[in-house]
Amino acid sequence: QGTIQQRYLPIIAAEQDQAEFVLVGGQGYLPITVTNLGRPGPIELEVQRGGAWEAIDSTEAGKIIRQTNFNAQDRSYSATYTFDFSEADRWHFRLNARVTDPPAPADD
Repeated sequence: QGTIQQRYLPIIAAEQDQAEFVLVGGQGYLPITVTNLGRPGPIELEVQRGGAWEAIDSTEAGKIIRQTNFNAQDRSYSATYTFDFSEADRWHFRLNARVTDPPAPADD
């Protein structure tokens, strides 16, 4: 889901604040940018490992860096993540920036 705008350095245009994409290869740190987001956050980025989806923690020091930018021309946001691609040769990501409704309160 999403549209590839640029292959190197990867830029993916989200559709309805969502994107899912696979990156293969790479060496060292590489930035990935997802554009066309309707809000700066919250943004949930996940990677698939061993068949399960794991949330990526952008607060983990030295591992993953995230920067959010505003595009005044179309009033959209972009999120750029920088990863160390030497850790694996294939990465399957999905991003969700849609706001979800909070869970309903439990009946007591």
